[in-house]
Amino acid sequence: MLLVKKMCINKYIMDRIKILKQLESARNKYKPEEIKTLIVGEAPPDSIERFFYYEDVKKADYLFLGIIGVLYPSLKNQYMDSKRNPVIKEQILKKFVHDGFFLLDLFEFPVSMNTDTDNEAVNKLIIKIDGLGINKAPLVLIKANVYDTAFVPLRRKFNVTDKRIDFPSCGNQQKFHDKFSEVIKRLG
Repeated sequence: MLLVKKMCINKYIMDRIKILKQLESARNKYKPEEIKTLIVGEAPPDSIERFFYYEDVKKADYLFLGIIGVLYPSLKNQYMDSKRNPVIKEQILKKFVHDGFFLLDLFEFPVSMNTDTDNEAVNKLIIKIDGLGINKAPLVLIKANVYDTAFVPLRRKFNVTDKRIDFPSCGNQQKFHDKFSEVIKRLG
């Protein structure tokens, strides 16, 4: 019985490592040389296949669509008209990189897999941001709980925009668009 339990624990750890490597590989593929604006979301989606940096996402790509709807509205329309062609998403992600945008998450794993406390997640995020060498680049926090959890500790060290931005789903798409647009205009 102990051996079976140990094998299950080892598989769980290996699955988490595999997922983390997969997400970081996709994220780092689109990491700009110079980060001009860092966006911080809550966590990768529970349905990993909908990760922001994956090119082939056919549904529920809320954060990506919300962000590009503000930054690149005509490209969003082209992407949606194409029925979410992965080649067009890749082009949009390359423009995102070219313009110096980068997205991190407060939590490394999807919420359903998360084992970190809020404080642990914030401390890990601070270490990641320090490793990026962004200096004075602005940080934009997406989702109310991310703002509530991370604004004060991040503000002590980084240039965090003071705007509580809703996540662009569940009827909050227009609120997201308005608030994110306001922040982007202020940074521009």
